Amino acid sequence: MVTTVTRDRTRFFESDVYAREAIECLYRVQSIRPFFLYGFVILPDHCHFLIRVPSPEKVSSIMKSYKEGVTYAIGIGKLWQPRFHILIPEKPWNTLRYIHQNPFKITW
Repeated sequence: MVTTVTRDRTRFFESDVYAREAIECLYRVQSIRPFFLYGFVILPDHCHFLIRVPSPEKVSSIMKSYKEGVTYAIGIGKLWQPRFHILIPEKPWNTLRYIHQNPFKITW
């Protein structure tokens, strides 16, 4: 799972327009730099992607293209924190469930 966070955790993607552009950019990058996309979520201040990147592509190249693309498309100069986090899941299905449930707060 790859996680990337907005600069200062600013909630840019509360805007439907910006969130939609973040999604569309993901698919544009995938068409240019092919990778397997199993699931994703765009949250107000960060994004999670469950991807598999075939050789010779690199996660860093995909994330660079994605972050630059979203930044350009929505016109915010300092949109992202400079790094991203990679977690290689032992159980991908659990990670996919986490991604899909991440936007919801479960209260019992």
